[in-house]
Amino acid sequence: VPADSASQTLLLLASLHAPTLIDLDLDREAATHELGDLSLLAGGSIRGRIIDGAGLGLANARASLVTSGSSWPVEIDMNQLLQPQQTDAAGEFAFSSLMPGSYRVIASGEGLQSLRSSSLRVEEGLEVSMAPMQLLSGYALSGKVLGPDGGALAGAIVQARNGPGQPRYNEQVTSVADGTFVLHALPPGALRLEASAPGHLRYLDETVDASLEQDLVIRLAAGLSIRGKVSDASSGEPVEVYAVMARRQGDVDPDSLGSMPQQLLRVQETLRTAAANAADSALREQRLEMARQLDARMQRVRREYAQRAFALPANTGEVEPHPAGEFEILGLEEGLYRVGFASPEHQYREIESVELRLGLQVPELSVELHAGHLLKGQVLAKAGGKSVAGVQVELMRVLETSPQVREGQRSLYSWFFARSSTPGIPLMSAVTAADGRFEFRNAAPGRSFLALKGREISDHESDVFYLGEGLQEMRLLVGGLASVRGQVRNLSAGTEEAAFVLAIGGHGRMETAKVAKDGSYRFEGLSAGSYILRAYPASDERYVNRLFASIFPLWSGDVEGKKIPPRNLTLVEGQEASMDLDLDRPSTGMVQGLVRINGQPGIGGRAILRPVRGEALAGSGMSFSGEYDDAGRFRILELPAGEYRLSLTSGTRQELHSEVLTVEAFASENLNFDLSAGGLRGRVQASEALGDEELRGYLWVLPGASEVPADLYEYRRMQRTHRLRVRNGAYEDLGISPGPALLVLKLDGWLPVPSRVVIPVGKTLDLELQTVGREK
Repeated sequence: VPADSASQTLLLLASLHAPTLIDLDLDREAATHELGDLSLLAGGSIRGRIIDGAGLGLANARASLVTSGSSWPVEIDMNQLLQPQQTDAAGEFAFSSLMPGSYRVIASGEGLQSLRSSSLRVEEGLEVSMAPMQLLSGYALSGKVLGPDGGALAGAIVQARNGPGQPRYNEQVTSVADGTFVLHALPPGALRLEASAPGHLRYLDETVDASLEQDLVIRLAAGLSIRGKVSDASSGEPVEVYAVMARRQGDVDPDSLGSMPQQLLRVQETLRTAAANAADSALREQRLEMARQLDARMQRVRREYAQRAFALPANTGEVEPHPAGEFEILGLEEGLYRVGFASPEHQYREIESVELRLGLQVPELSVELHAGHLLKGQVLAKAGGKSVAGVQVELMRVLETSPQVREGQRSLYSWFFARSSTPGIPLMSAVTAADGRFEFRNAAPGRSFLALKGREISDHESDVFYLGEGLQEMRLLVGGLASVRGQVRNLSAGTEEAAFVLAIGGHGRMETAKVAKDGSYRFEGLSAGSYILRAYPASDERYVNRLFASIFPLWSGDVEGKKIPPRNLTLVEGQEASMDLDLDRPSTGMVQGLVRINGQPGIGGRAILRPVRGEALAGSGMSFSGEYDDAGRFRILELPAGEYRLSLTSGTRQELHSEVLTVEAFASENLNFDLSAGGLRGRVQASEALGDEELRGYLWVLPGASEVPADLYEYRRMQRTHRLRVRNGAYEDLGISPGPALLVLKLDGWLPVPSRVVIPVGKTLDLELQTVGREK
């Protein structure tokens, strides 16, 4: 065991027993660690059967087991512990010696559509019996990928994903030397097919149907390009050695957000159009004045952008020769790009919002780079003056804001996020060498400071200085890390109750320490700063999430200083502090129940508990949910006491029932629900449409409504609604509220169409809808 590693995880594997994880808190100074007796669990089991389309047992099918919401360490490969099973002659399979927790079974067979089960809860000593998993025949989709010249394109990634109402499917293959590819076991119906290859534009088709058994020909167009020339800002001579990179930052879709200048331009255009159409002269002048103000703001944004110092990315690409300073970046997708230039002798520079679009002229950039400045320094320990290696040094640019603005933007969380009261942005970083030295060779001028962070030092920052002409050298003295130890006082007597201590603070640190059997705990290597220290039972799995939610609540209006848990420890550099704690036992309860839909277990649905605002404060707006198992049961543990709205959904995630529910502390609420659901499916017809791909949008189902609301989304906040996606003119959902309902068909670019229906209980209503015309 490494001498400097006190926290370890032990994995125990034994025949006929469940894998067992044991967290260890080892004595750093001991050569041998006595663990005493270790207990193993027998575990639980899952038994099931895979059948074919005729209901007969499917031999040699594959049943794979995956964890659902696992808290296992990422270092442990769960695929090695959960080996797939082959079904026997009757199609049966079994997984035994499973660690208690949530699992899902994935059933698959050659040429058949795969199927994923709902979440299965495994408990110690119990067996979960699954309903049969039926695998239907799948379809193969084959084709060929061609390049811009019509030649075969090898190495292209072809991915198929399920469309709405289809079983989950997400697979990809790579085209071989002759450009061909084959995807197997696809469901029937419209799929989302994508193809991509380096240097080419992405291909997308949402109408591919594998059941038609057609050979596809996918032609990838050549990628777009950006070119230009780079020169020195002082001499005007070409800069011939540099790295250039392009980072995509948005879509060319006019509905996308885009950059700040683009947003301002769109608003200006809207204002000018409104002014041109205004009959009232005063209103017209008002709109024009607003447009002029926005234009002035845009000019200011552009000036500030031209004068700003850019943060150097972690990866700027290869520094390469560029004769005459010229460059060309090939193989780009459509979109908005930020183009960066990194020269060994110049300040890093970025050009943002370069637009690439099919049919537009290739953008040509003329870029000037300014000479960089040299900054050197050395990091030394305050105690003894020894050099400190391995320290990360960040060059920070001071954000120039007025005291009034700083006060208005003052964060309630500076104790957690900010290393100082000086606002700044990181530009460059370096790591100190063995002699504690560091340097920045091409820094931008301006008011700056240095922020230091390392494994052996407390977080530190320098005074503000001006980085400008000439060589600048700095000598930085840093202090050591702090520690804290103490006792947890009110552990359950005689039970050796497991517990942890959580430390949050110190400018972005979160640490946990396991409480020893004698109730002691210890943290090493903490930076100076303010901390929240809490002791909590190891069995309380959601304690940390709830505490974080109380610090950073869901509703921004709830961010008030009085609602933030108080810090109870402040550490200074090198301090060895002592603090005893009481075990924090939150007031929580449990809700469990059984949901049947149309007399059958509500497999695949969810029970969701959302705190009523101002209630369940220990949850601070967090929602809690549990998925129904194969018997329709759900269980939601560790709910902060308070009032919630309980929502029950169908397997298609449509809400079928809601009610207000009060969760009592240290109590269990047992519920039973018999719900009804119906289905709705069909197609949309439009005589004016050029093709089904134009018919996309939503079909709103408003149970019990008598008239179309002015704002469907506002109506949705107060009333139950169902929203069915319409894609390529088709829609389907088999788990919505039965009874009278008002339908509102809202397709992109088409006028809304209302209609009234009665959705039958336990049956599916097939309904053809007709558009009435396009929007003006």
